[in-house]
Amino acid sequence: PANVRFAHINFVQQPPSATQLGTESCPRRFDTVTCFSTSKWIHLNFGDLGLLTLFRRVHHCLRPGGRFLLEPQPWASYRKNASVSDITLANYQRIAIKPDGFEDVLVGQIGFSCCEHLQVHRADGESEGFARRPLLLFTKAAAGPR
Repeated sequence: PANVRFAHINFVQQPPSATQLGTESCPRRFDTVTCFSTSKWIHLNFGDLGLLTLFRRVHHCLRPGGRFLLEPQPWASYRKNASVSDITLANYQRIAIKPDGFEDVLVGQIGFSCCEHLQVHRADGESEGFARRPLLLFTKAAAGPR
């Protein structure tokens, strides 16, 4: 459909371009932004600052009432991958914002109005896969009256 758009963007390295998110005078706003199996790698490669940059830019590009669906990986999986490079190891050792604190950061600092913990239901015989992973659905506050 014409009203569906997918954009593959690295929010951390550079702000989205005008062609990706409209222009400054007429920004394109999204209803939903998803981040699956990605936050750990952003965190390991860019540290807490990179993660906060991602969260702020996602919040900025959502329309009022828009949703951010995040699948944060558990801290144990960070340990398993911390030594893939000197950069990831150095960042791992300095990380102060752990995955179990993402909700507090996104609601308390970034400005999302609420967070819903989603349960993934699987059919009989299907792999547990995502069923074991947390899915957090954040909502950006709706615009107030003018």
